[in-house]
Amino acid sequence: MTAAQRDHGWEALTGKQADWNSGLVPRMTMLEHLYVLCLAQRWDIHLMWSHYTSAHHGFAICYKREIVTALATLPDYEMHGDVVYGDAVPDLRWFSGPPQDIMLPVLLTKSSDWAYEAEHRVVVTGPPGKEALFHAIDPDLIAGVILGARVPEALVGKALALRKARPDFTVEEVGSARDTYKLTTHRIEDNVRRMREVL
Repeated sequence: MTAAQRDHGWEALTGKQADWNSGLVPRMTMLEHLYVLCLAQRWDIHLMWSHYTSAHHGFAICYKREIVTALATLPDYEMHGDVVYGDAVPDLRWFSGPPQDIMLPVLLTKSSDWAYEAEHRVVVTGPPGKEALFHAIDPDLIAGVILGARVPEALVGKALALRKARPDFTVEEVGSARDTYKLTTHRIEDNVRRMREVL
């Protein structure tokens, strides 16, 4: 390599294109091979019911904590951890340590605007370009569901049918008390429907 080639290479990492060449491109290259499962550690946040369940028309799946241990046995498992929330995008510190130390801040950092999710992420590797990776898990790792306050009755029926097959499977519905904005849940009974509260 000539001195001019070395200077050109160094300029690519420190000059006007440094943000692109040493920040954005490596980040995109790394992320295109990774798939992230996002698990919220809280169910009782109004905003999450608004964006993730189509304003209470959907449901939340309640996994047992052992789900993370089970996913760690997958052949394409990479890592897991709690998300750290902040206001600065983490720098990619190339050549400053092992690859996992470079990846951790990128994969487990999110804007502080999302801190209410208390998110835990599980990361697996896979071929780039796929919309998602699918893995079968032991159904016993699913503890139950919390149904939104506006779910269709057909969905309630499916959840209750599953509970008949698995008595330990919990079926709850989110609601609110009359005197507070905090979300609550109640068990859905087979032949009883509560009047749904205004959230």
